[in-house]
Amino acid sequence: MTESFKYIEHHATSVDDIVAVVKRVHLTYNNKRTPMIRGEDSVEFVPTPGIFRPHFNPALEQQLFLSFLRHVPAYSSVDITNAWLVLSLAQHHGVPTRLLDWATNPLVATYFAVEKSAACDAAIWAVWGLQCEDHLPASPFEITRPMQVTPVVVSPRMQVQSSIFTVHPDGSDFRTHLATDDSVLKIIIPAGLRNGLRQQLEFLGITRASLFPDLDGLGTWLRYRAQDIE
Repeated sequence: MTESFKYIEHHATSVDDIVAVVKRVHLTYNNKRTPMIRGEDSVEFVPTPGIFRPHFNPALEQQLFLSFLRHVPAYSSVDITNAWLVLSLAQHHGVPTRLLDWATNPLVATYFAVEKSAACDAAIWAVWGLQCEDHLPASPFEITRPMQVTPVVVSPRMQVQSSIFTVHPDGSDFRTHLATDDSVLKIIIPAGLRNGLRQQLEFLGITRASLFPDLDGLGTWLRYRAQDIE
């Protein structure tokens, strides 16, 4: 792919290094926009919304959405006439959608990149681009290109995770929609650093329990703490 945007690649050495390189790129290109930052478990994976990933059928997207919408009133009082709000709620509860979660906090993105132990390298993507239009379409199913969406906060998780969304019309590589004044920073995290970075993040208060402020998040964090890790 021929980049029309600015592309920077960096190999991480520590949490401090990750924060520093995001800040450096932000200042170098005089970006006035807040970066969207996302951690990926595999360095090979390009950030892609759930419904467009392998093993899901995108042709079922609206059927899944309507099925979710029909059941929402039994569990929530949200306005089901607002398709953006319903889609955000579906994304929050694990339904594969055309929304993609990002954070504005590099520590949060780092946590999701290294949360699991794995033999492969992980990656953090920081993107200055995909700006939101002045007026979003009435429905997320009417968009024609990827764009940024500030979500309605439907859960405390979204607040503590500094959440922001992008919405995508299809599974194409989001980088093909970036402009010449946009920037992408890809930070590669060697597999051998995963455990060390998790420990650094824990020292800084970034854990599963802090990012998922409920009993499920606490339980997962305590299960991790119970492991015998050097």
